Amino acid sequence: YILFTGFIVPYKGLSFLYDSIRESLEKGSLNLVVAGKGNDPCLSKLSKYQNVKIINRWISNSEMVYLIRHCRFIVCPYLSASQSGIPQTSFVYHKPIIATNVGGFSDIIDDGVSGYLVNKDSCEELKNKIIHLYQDDNDYNKMTIFIENFEKMKPYYSWKRIINDYIELNKIH
Repeated sequence: YILFTGFIVPYKGLSFLYDSIRESLEKGSLNLVVAGKGNDPCLSKLSKYQNVKIINRWISNSEMVYLIRHCRFIVCPYLSASQSGIPQTSFVYHKPIIATNVGGFSDIIDDGVSGYLVNKDSCEELKNKIIHLYQDDNDYNKMTIFIENFEKMKPYYSWKRIINDYIELNKIH
């Protein structure tokens, strides 16, 4: 399955995701898990599909680990953003990510290498990237191998570095 996770609010682009993959959902050619608490009118549309699981509540850390470990990849079809911790979290578990090219996603995701960045106005592009990564084991495996070395290649974006910087900053104050 592909995983959409986090606080469910309209700017996170669940409706954009739905518009992009509705046809694939209708055909039953992919599975989607939406996990997180929130309210978006799109949830009622998605709940009609047997191949969509909606977990609309706060997700514990252990549940989040389980969902990420067992997904094919994570999708962040945000309509707007500043920063998100989802890419670093998905990389801990060697999972690629498909995100819109908004906010800081392009700082973390190397397009075509650790996932894909798509235009937030192109349902067709998002659909094509999702279907490609869902079905193409060769590209998927190349991405997971690259992601295994993410902390070495981009240490300044790793959770370990972020936590250590936070600890050091608090020692100063």
